[in-house]
Amino acid sequence: MKVRTYSFIALGALLMLFLITSCGNKKENETENQTSETTSENVAESNLIYTDLTLERVQGLNKGDTLTVSLTDGDEVYRLAVRDNKETLPGIQSIRADVEDKETGAASIFIRDGKLSGSMQLYGQDLYYTIKYDSVQASYYLMEIPEGEREELPGSAPLVPKH
Repeated sequence: MKVRTYSFIALGALLMLFLITSCGNKKENETENQTSETTSENVAESNLIYTDLTLERVQGLNKGDTLTVSLTDGDEVYRLAVRDNKETLPGIQSIRADVEDKETGAASIFIRDGKLSGSMQLYGQDLYYTIKYDSVQASYYLMEIPEGEREELPGSAPLVPKH
C-alpha cells in the first residue's frame, strides 16, 4: 500500500512539474514577442525620464548595498537600499529595494537576457514608474504610469496604504 501511495505522489509531482513547465514556456514565448525594449519614436518623449542606470551597476548589488539612480533631466537622485538580490527563476535575477527608506517607496529590478526592467513606486507622491530600455539612445528610462492605467490585483486592500 505504501509503495502505491508513493507512486501516486511521485506521479502527481511529475504531472505538476510538467504543467508548470508547459505553462511557463508558453508565457515565456508570449513575453519574447512583447519585448520591453522601446525606442524613443514609439513613446511620447514627455513621458520618459532618462536615468544613469546600467546593467553593470546593478548586477553586483547585494543586500545592504545602496544604488544611486540619477535622472538625466534634472538634479533629482533616488537612493535604493537593496533588501535582497536573488535568482527567482532560472535566468532571471530579482532585486528588491526601498526607495530612500520603507516609507518613501519601493523598487523591483529584474535582469533577464542582459537587460534591466522593473518598477519603482513613490508612495507620498503617488507615482509609479516602469523601468525600460531605449534601444535608440542605448539608455534606461523611467516611464510614469498614470493611476488609471496601473495594473493592480482586484479583491484586496493594498499592502502599503496610500499616504
